[in-house]
Amino acid sequence: MAPVLTRVKKEQLRKRCNNLLRRHNEFWLLYGMKSWLVMERPDGQIFKYYSHPGTSPPSEDDMVTIHTISRCYSIWLQNANL
Repeated sequence: MAPVLTRVKKEQLRKRCNNLLRRHNEFWLLYGMKSWLVMERPDGQIFKYYSHPGTSPPSEDDMVTIHTISRCYSIWLQNANL
């Protein structure tokens, strides 16, 4: 069961949510990165943010992560696996 939020906690949540959405928007403004954010509270309320509302979020198949490993770290990994 979701905890009952006091007036102070509701205000904290509102401010933190606004700050988080502002930060997501800064990724687009400063770096040209599109972002999508979905959060669900324990009571079922859903918060959604799309930096580009006309662009749908990528599907699981569309998301590909490329990890680049520096040479020093890859050598350390090889030695750690011995």
